[in-house]
Parts: sequence; structure tokens; C-alpha cells
Amino acid sequence: MRSIFSAANPGLPAPTQMIWLPGAYHLARDFEQQGFMHAASRRRKPIDLRFVDLEMQHLHDHEALERLHSEIVAPARASGASIWLAGISLGGLIALDYASSHLDEIDGLCLLAPYLGNRMLINEIAAAGLSAWEPGDLAECDAERRIWRYIKTRMDSRPLFLGYGQGDRFSRAHDLLAASLPAGSVDVIAGGHEWRTWTRLWENFPGFAFRMNTPGHKPGRWKPAPLLLASGAVHLGAAAVWLARPHSWPWALGALIANHAALAAAGLWPRSQLLGSNWIRLPAHGGPVQGAAPDVAITIDDGPDPHVTPQVLTQLEEYRASATFFCIGDRVLRYPDLAREIVRRGHVIENHSQRHRHNFSLLGPAGMNAEISRAQESIHRVTGSSPLFFRAPAGLRNPFLDPVLARLKLQLASWTRRGFDTVSGDADAVFRRLAGPLQAGDILLLHDGHAARGRNGRPVILDVLPRLLEAVQTRGLKAVTLRSVLP
Repeated sequence: MRSIFSAANPGLPAPTQMIWLPGAYHLARDFEQQGFMHAASRRRKPIDLRFVDLEMQHLHDHEALERLHSEIVAPARASGASIWLAGISLGGLIALDYASSHLDEIDGLCLLAPYLGNRMLINEIAAAGLSAWEPGDLAECDAERRIWRYIKTRMDSRPLFLGYGQGDRFSRAHDLLAASLPAGSVDVIAGGHEWRTWTRLWENFPGFAFRMNTPGHKPGRWKPAPLLLASGAVHLGAAAVWLARPHSWPWALGALIANHAALAAAGLWPRSQLLGSNWIRLPAHGGPVQGAAPDVAITIDDGPDPHVTPQVLTQLEEYRASATFFCIGDRVLRYPDLAREIVRRGHVIENHSQRHRHNFSLLGPAGMNAEISRAQESIHRVTGSSPLFFRAPAGLRNPFLDPVLARLKLQLASWTRRGFDTVSGDADAVFRRLAGPLQAGDILLLHDGHAARGRNGRPVILDVLPRLLEAVQTRGLKAVTLRSVLP
């Protein structure tokens, strides 16, 4: 099989190799022409790419999977790299078929708008429900039934990520597959069954795939921050001192009070990284030598708001800028069409809790889990895409939050600067706070929900955002979503 290889670092094998299979009538060179190589190199991801030709004769060749194995996958495997098999359209079906018979040879699957079977089969599965559907004896000789048997019964730990456009002609089948996948494994954007949509999915998609599944990393595994480890040591030490010398209990109690005061202070400081991972700037691309890309992230909280958000979307479109909307789950359910419009315009909705409770930072692990999980479900139900980031209400939290986010595979994000536009109606002051020291890597915070009003009665964000976007462009920067720069 012919293929085109693109190395992340020429002469130095990357820890991960991603093997791409094209759709019908497409060739390996189409990936290059559509910017797949450029998108990967621009973000300096440590992934080697191999684009494989699947000409039509391969699709009718019963030995196609074995040729894929012996000529492409096995040599890549022998290099010691983690192997991901990826496919677009018909290439997605072949990738799934390969996984169903060569599971031990791959570490994950990435599928963009995969063809998943003819309409009669999809109707059959939808009518029965995937859990009750039976593939029958034809699965042994029918690739389409075989891959759905694999989807239904797979009990392995290999991650499977799916991306597709809302207007894709195969979206009914995609919805069936998406319903069987865990939260965070699906990305749905506006678009149809076309390269333009697939390229945008590729720009978003590998970020969270490889963030959660790089070699040696276990998704959802929580690692306590050093402050929390120190806190545990203080508690154990205080208990030991009290047991050994009961009369010294005031000292032990004092140590515990000081420890809890430090934990509370860390939770009341939104930009603190003492309680766990917290994005306060965009990550640098390629490490400290290359530094940060010329990107900034504009994040907009507390919506969607039917009176403000549509105007915000218009302003963003005028400047061709992308934004991250941290939305409240209840408001997404209340204004589902508006939430879908945010996604349709090319922006991303992330998790800002279900109800934006003012006492969120006082909740225990069960309460936090309920608030965040319900928002995940609400946003996925309306938009078809699960958030990858979480922002706490008012940025306040406690030590229970980090393990909850780890279990839900969410990254905490706060900000570099905020405009205080929920309390200040002075657009000039809000703009100066955000744009005065503007530089690459900044995460900026505005609000479409709970926005303060200026003297003219307009929500202050509407007077600040155009000026901010103008400043971003003037300084040679680009407004991007948080998801697009995942390392």
C-alpha cells in the first residue's frame, strides 16, 4: 500500500504514530492538500502521521486488512510507537473493521464522519436499540454488521473518539455510535460530509485525544497536588503528636487550623494552582524554547442569554474570531436553540456547572460531582458535544474539586485577566483591564450572562468586545478556543 509519512521531528521518532485511512475516491495526498500536515506541525504535536492510499481495488480485496496490517501497522508497531488508527468516511469503517480483528495492534481509534453502514442496517439498529440489536450470522461475512458487533460488544480499554458535522448525511449512524461512547469522546460541530468540516475536526480532535491518552498516562487518574500531600502529612503528624503527648493538643490544633486556612486561601484565589492543575494561560507550543503561539483565548461566562449572546455571536463573526463559552447547564436547557447556534458558528461550549450555585466552593465531593456531571449531560444532550473544560462559579473551589474533575476527564480553566464586567458598567475600565497588557497566551474573561449595564443601558460586553477583538488583531494575535490548543 502506498503511503505518505510526515514526521513531527525529522530524524527523531515520535512517541505516537497516527495512521490515517481516507474515504472512497480519496488518496493520501488529499490529506496534505487539505492541510492535515500543516495543522499538526503548527501546533507542534509529538505525533508522526502516515496517510495511506486505499484505492477502490483495496476495498474489494479480502486481503486488504492483512495488507494494512503487514505493510503499514506492523512496521509502525515495531518502532515502539503508540499506534492510533484513524479514518475518514469509508476509511472509518475500515479502521473499525481492522480493530475488530487486530485489536492488540492498536492503542486507539480516531474516526471523523465514518461511514457506518447502509441505511437499512442503521434503521434496523435504531429500531431495536443497540443494546438489544443482534448482528446475526451474517456478521462473519458482512463488514458493516461486523463493525457494529464490535461497537456493541467491545470490552477493551482502547479509547475511541468520534467527530462529525451536525449536517453530515450519515449523522444518524454517528448519533447511534456517539450514544455508546463515554462523555468527552465525541466532538460535533457545524458542517456536512466534506473536507472543510473534517479539517476543522482534525484541528480540534487530536488535542483531547492525545491529552488523555498519551503513553503512560491513565485517563481519569487523580494525582494529588503537593499542597494536598503536605496537608495530609500535617493531619497525620498532628494526630501522632496528640497521641504521643496529649498535653500538646493546642499545638496540634493550631497546626490543623493553619493548614485549613491555607487550603481555604488557595480555594478563594481563582488563579491558584496549589489545589491542582488550573489553566491561567494557554499552554506553550513546543515547550519553553519555542514559546507560546500568537494566540489568545476569549472566554465568555454565565450564558447563554437570549438578549446578549446573539449580539456577541455577531460581533465575533465580524472579526472572524473564535471564543469559548462557559455555559450554565440550566440555561443551555432553557435556550437550546441558542446553545446550538453557538456551536454552529464554530465556537465551543464548556462546563460552568448546572446551576451556578453561589455556595459551590462549600460543596463536598458528591455535591460538586452532581453539579458538574449534570451540566455535562445537559450540554451533550443539547449540542451533541461534551465539554473538556470546567470553570468554577466565580472561580472559587475547594480541595474536593480536583479529583472530581479527574474522574470526569475535565481540565480546570480560570483566566489571565478578567474585566469585572458583571460589577462595572464602565466599558473603558473593563477594556483597559483586559487589553492594557495584552499578549500571546492570555486567557481573557467576559460575561454574556449577568452582564453589568453601562450608562447607555447596554450590556458592557457589547461595548468592550469589538474593541478587544480589534486590539487582538492589531497586535498580530489570533482569538482561538481553549480546546484548539490542548497540548
